[in-house]
Amino acid sequence: MSKKYFVKFVSEPRNDTIKTIVGVACAARAISEGHEVSVFFAAAGTRLLDPAYIEELNKEMGEDSTVVSDMMGSITENATLYCSFASVKATLGHSEGDGALIVPDDRIKWSGPPGVIAVSYTHLRAHEPKAKIVCRLLREKKSGGGGGGGGGGGG
Repeated sequence: MSKKYFVKFVSEPRNDTIKTIVGVACAARAISEGHEVSVFFAAAGTRLLDPAYIEELNKEMGEDSTVVSDMMGSITENATLYCSFASVKATLGHSEGDGALIVPDDRIKWSGPPGVIAVSYTHLRAHEPKAKIVCRLLREKKSGGGGGGGGGGGG
């Protein structure tokens, strides 16, 4: 029986390359077992679409290894791919249509996956519980910070 899997790569993959490779391997394995896989690349996780970085990961697995390239090939050919284009631009400096990624632009849905929406910091504050607002205001008062403007996401 086929299952649906959703995998997201958001964190900086260079912070833990082995964990990144395991995530790629899990997605590739689910595909090889016949499951329906969707993958979302956002923020620094878009680095996994950079051919030079995939080569770095291959070398992590062994000097002449192509195992990460092979797994990413399976993912990019068989999974539904979602990606934040703004993240690709910010992380990799690439523009749409420049052919610099490991997958053609037309294979990627350039938005978040269904059910994932972008919201502003102001919008999130509008739904902040009263107790959390009081804590945030007390922190801002103590630190001398003003209450206006965007910025952090204090918790």
